[in-house]
Amino acid sequence: MRKPILATLVAMTSLLAAAHVLDTSLYPARIEGDRWGYIAAESGFKAINDIYDEARPFYDGRAAVSVLGSWGFIDRNGSLAVPLRYKQVTNFYDGRAFVVAPDGPVEIIDTTGTRVGSLGSGTMLVTPQGHVIRTALNGATSLLTYDGTMITDGLDHNGRYLITGELDGGRLSFKDRYTQLTGLMDLTGTITVPARYDVILLCDHATDLAVAQMSTPEGLMAGLVDAQGHELLPIEFFDIDDLGHGLFGCERENGKGTHIYDARAHRWLYRDNNLKIINPSDSPSLLPAYDGTAWGYVDSEGRWMIEPSYVMASGFNGGTAAVALDEADTPGDYHSILITEEGLAAGGRPRFCRYIQPIDERSAITEITDDAFSAEGVADAILSHITPERVVVIPWDATVEMIAKRDNINYDTFATKYVFVMGLSVGNYVNIDLIVDGRFTDGAGRVVRDARCSSITVVAQLYDHAEENHAALARALLSRLGIDSDGGSERREVTIAGRRCVYEKVGTDLTFTFEL
Repeated sequence: MRKPILATLVAMTSLLAAAHVLDTSLYPARIEGDRWGYIAAESGFKAINDIYDEARPFYDGRAAVSVLGSWGFIDRNGSLAVPLRYKQVTNFYDGRAFVVAPDGPVEIIDTTGTRVGSLGSGTMLVTPQGHVIRTALNGATSLLTYDGTMITDGLDHNGRYLITGELDGGRLSFKDRYTQLTGLMDLTGTITVPARYDVILLCDHATDLAVAQMSTPEGLMAGLVDAQGHELLPIEFFDIDDLGHGLFGCERENGKGTHIYDARAHRWLYRDNNLKIINPSDSPSLLPAYDGTAWGYVDSEGRWMIEPSYVMASGFNGGTAAVALDEADTPGDYHSILITEEGLAAGGRPRFCRYIQPIDERSAITEITDDAFSAEGVADAILSHITPERVVVIPWDATVEMIAKRDNINYDTFATKYVFVMGLSVGNYVNIDLIVDGRFTDGAGRVVRDARCSSITVVAQLYDHAEENHAALARALLSRLGIDSDGGSERREVTIAGRRCVYEKVGTDLTFTFEL
């Protein structure tokens, strides 16, 4: 089974709204030792002592920092503005941050650390467009404002869709849990682009376009689509990167270099196979580029503005960029400095750090979850996913065949099929797979297209603190079904959603098999 992504804090790609103010005058850096502090962009000197285990850029005048696993916020002077007392935090958005205390749930605080609201339990995707996408343990998904006011409920369409992000222009990307394909919907939940792509990546508001990827015989290929799913660039590129300013770096052949496409002018600015250009910059005339040997900076037509001489180079933000001159003796460390748009060391002469964290203004969406374990809550969430609508006979059709191919199932030779149909994550704890287990071939091994499955197996696997919590979850599940359990490995007959099934538990795997 596939382990779900741990929803602690995950950075994703999007542009900033005006209220989400990134401060580019201070860079997080490992200045001398293993800990993090901040250096001033103007001078390159240390501005805040390197005393933190982790440190993030400043937003709205506050930076999230961590010591011994506890998070808080400092101000621009390095003073602790919000005590180190949270398990998880986001950056500040419009004067608000979202935090998880040791006992949960997800709360809202202002820049003084005062609690001003709560988002409740579940996983929250905080977007720079002014919204929070909240997904509860049972999969129900809502769209909220930063202060927790409900805008739209039921975005999951009764559990079928998982909302994965928000694009500019009022669009949400979603994944169809049945097909694992991705589409777009508006903020009311109305589908505008059906789920037909493997991946849709978030892009900037300058073009209102998204990078879409689809599986092809050549591999996962990319193109550009608009809000209605019309393809501006066909799905035929090995890779497309959003460079900002309406520019996209397109790799036509695998490993052969980058072309630059101006989506606003609908024309190619640069078409060559010599340079790799993948990182955005706040200046379209200073794009980080790699010539196969070193990094430098080019304009949008591929002309060198700062000659390649660095082993690493970030995009420019606020007139400065972080570059590395060479690798240090310790793996992961570099002799790093800040440079100006003229290619000169900030402050007039190089001031070296062990590592300077690049500032990317698009790293603005964060995911945060209430991860306080409740056996009863997780059990209820699991059972809520096992509904009569989902426990049905599933025919062999194009969708099942596609999934069988994707999962490398040899459906032409095996009489019994094991086909993944739908994957659900229950918070940070359980991955649920609904699996078709049936006979889809005749005696000669030929595929019978109108065959029906003989059973559906529902598998739930417990992850974090599994040995500690799996017995409690098993007891809670069987308690909901009216059966006492000692929490050990066992096999029982139970009834769920009006259907009899066999329940088994081995270790942290919980399996319900419905005979149909």
